[in-house]
Amino acid sequence: MIGLSLVFTLYVQEGLHFSPLKAGLASLPQAVGGVVGFGIAMGAGRQARPYPSAARHPRHGGGRGRARR
Repeated sequence: MIGLSLVFTLYVQEGLHFSPLKAGLASLPQAVGGVVGFGIAMGAGRQARPYPSAARHPRHGGGRGRARR
């Protein structure tokens, strides 16, 4: 992502002849979207059910009695 934003900023400055300030403002929505998307992904990860622990899993000797073969 860093490489993409660098190339985009250089293209906007050199190819479209934007000033450095305008080029930075043009890439601002991408930066804000990345931060917001990361926050949403972290929140969704916290809401997900965790994997069952091996101590409670019947195949690994936990839970109800001995593991069956």
